Amino acid sequence: MSEKLFERMKRFAETSEIIPKVTSSLKEGAAVEVCFEGDPAIYAAVKENGRIVCRKCAPRKPQMRVTFSEDAMDYLLEPAGTDKDCIDEYITRFGECILHPTPTRKVGIKIYAGIITGFRMGYFGMLRFGGPKALEVLSKMGVKIPRRFLGR
Repeated sequence: MSEKLFERMKRFAETSEIIPKVTSSLKEGAAVEVCFEGDPAIYAAVKENGRIVCRKCAPRKPQMRVTFSEDAMDYLLEPAGTDKDCIDEYITRFGECILHPTPTRKVGIKIYAGIITGFRMGYFGMLRFGGPKALEVLSKMGVKIPRRFLGR
């Protein structure tokens, strides 16, 4: 099952119009462990040559881990397009899966990097791009980010 989910995630990362916009602030080498519920395999999503590349191996120095259920993947891959409404919908859905999971639709996040590393790797730029909705999700998760890291 995880192989199928990995291929779907990979296709989404490589063809979605949302991903290049949302991840444009990430620095080369930004890496996330990607896992699927119920499977011990660890996959990688890494910023290389200006795009997100997905691999069937654990990343070398991940800044975080994201674990998806199959239903969460289905739910998150529905929005299409790059307009503000589509991006807001994606952020809303991601937040729902984290903050209000159901028994079958959930996303877990474990952050390995500290604030300085997160800032240097460009993750806070993603938050600026996501706007108030993204900051609200983090706040509800209990993550506090000093305003000086969020810039203008």
